[in-house]
Amino acid sequence: MTGGRKGENPAVSIAATLERTKNIATAITLSPKAKRRLLLALLLFAAVAAALLSAFVFLPAAKYRQAARMLAEYEPDLAMQELSQIYNYKDAAELYSNAATEIGDAFLDLGRPIDAAIWFTKAGRSLEAEQIFDFNSVVTGASYVTAAIGQDGKTYYLSNREGDDRRSGAETVATYSRFLPHSPGVNGLDKFGFVRLHDLGSYGLYLPDRQMEKLRTCTGVKDMIGVVGNGVGPDYTVLLFNDGTVSVLGEEQAPLYGLTGWKNIVSVTEGYRKIFGIDRAGRLHIAYERDYPQDQRYDISDWGGIQKVVETGKALVALQRDGCVTVAYAGTDARYRGALTYQKNITDIATNSSLLLLLRANGSVKAFRVPNWASDADSGADRYLDRISAAVNSWNGVVRIRFAAKGIYGIRFNGSVRYVSCDVSYNSVKRKYVYDGHADFAAAVSGWSDMVDVISCGTHAIGVCEDGTLRAIGDGTYLERRDSLSGATDYLRKNNGEYLNVAGWDLW
Repeated sequence: MTGGRKGENPAVSIAATLERTKNIATAITLSPKAKRRLLLALLLFAAVAAALLSAFVFLPAAKYRQAARMLAEYEPDLAMQELSQIYNYKDAAELYSNAATEIGDAFLDLGRPIDAAIWFTKAGRSLEAEQIFDFNSVVTGASYVTAAIGQDGKTYYLSNREGDDRRSGAETVATYSRFLPHSPGVNGLDKFGFVRLHDLGSYGLYLPDRQMEKLRTCTGVKDMIGVVGNGVGPDYTVLLFNDGTVSVLGEEQAPLYGLTGWKNIVSVTEGYRKIFGIDRAGRLHIAYERDYPQDQRYDISDWGGIQKVVETGKALVALQRDGCVTVAYAGTDARYRGALTYQKNITDIATNSSLLLLLRANGSVKAFRVPNWASDADSGADRYLDRISAAVNSWNGVVRIRFAAKGIYGIRFNGSVRYVSCDVSYNSVKRKYVYDGHADFAAAVSGWSDMVDVISCGTHAIGVCEDGTLRAIGDGTYLERRDSLSGATDYLRKNNGEYLNVAGWDLW
């Protein structure tokens, strides 16, 4: 037992300490003025404590009960007003999602897909919202080009790309009924359903004249992706039709192997020298380009219930319908399997080849640094990517994630937007990695409100508002002597930005 000087009785020591404390307390005398100050301080402390208790305990509980009552009385819009103020309280986010979904279902029943997609987005059901209405089908862009189609049939077109004839571009887009959401450039369908092309070649994609003519006579097309060979193989275009079939047009008769048996396909995406297709049952199909190494193909034999895939480096990441994430690897590398295997309650995934983002049902975002998935070497960019990841991991209330215009955009349930630059590049002159935080982008995006989507247009990004108006942000011409970490093109703000003037564009 301890309790005082060596050899001293502990009880006597404690008693002596108490006596000394009493004497000190008695010796302290306060002037009337000091007593008043102490009393005011105590009253202020009590008031602050009461306010905090009310703000973080009593008020949220009251709003939660009020929202529950409104939901029971079939007043989801009023319930959402209460829940939006306590979004992180208990299961308020889940109740908010349920209420928004109920409103979205009502708009679906009324035959109003745009409104339904907006409310499904608010509900944090981004992938379902895209199936209802993809905003990329009415807003698109290419390098220094922005285009849009209003629900009244009015079209908009802006460009200050070198060599682009604005009038002919505007006239071409004026024939469109919708854009092909994932096509390279400003391409779409006319009112008869035929494919119409404006700037396919601006992406470096060229097809033989015979195939181009065949492409222009296609009907019943749902989406289109274009693959540039980059010296590895020939260019080709993959067409997804409304009936779920897939067709490939290219210089070669069969640039892809493994398309046999593809049917009831609902989405197609491009990978490195391969194409992914997901069918209505959630099965994943992969078609590889010719001479693709057998030992680097993915084993997906046990996969099912897939709703989205992204390829990053040498890993294929899939989001399942139950909200879990699974991963397959090209070759034998499996270092990231543990990091992803146990991820659950995920509503969306996205990648830019340097970062993998997982959006959770509770509105939080998890960022993984995956520069190449295969190398253990420190790239020199890791500290920047870790900084970006930390910023993204602090977000909350996010319902949609997007990579666009050298940044990551997180659209929140209330229409506000979070932004962090992901512009990490290697400067060959300085022989080191550099980071541009794009403070002007961040300042502009912080003022955006009522957003439902962000459209990537290469050189810029277009924010889509709930009311059908648009916001634009971007930068200019090609950046010299600088190599991008992710393989995307870098830009500097040297362009006069006329393609960003979307004021007055009203799409619905």
